[in-house]
Amino acid sequence: MTDELAFLTIAEAAKRIEHKQVSPVELVAALIRRTEALDPQLNAYLLLIADRALDQARRAEQEIMTGRYRGPITASPSR
Repeated sequence: MTDELAFLTIAEAAKRIEHKQVSPVELVAALIRRTEALDPQLNAYLLLIADRALDQARRAEQEIMTGRYRGPITASPSR
């Protein structure tokens, strides 16, 4: 997959994740790359916490792999 993932709607991304066509980690990594590419021009972020986002994506991926897919708006608790 390329960074086309950064342009999916949440519904499209959720469907691909649910059907294991893409992992949460792949999606978050694509979104981080897109953010890093554009933020120097936009200055939209005060602080980008990419490591935390990837950690949460890894936890979501583990849940999905064990059959606990919780849908498109899965909020992982901050740690």
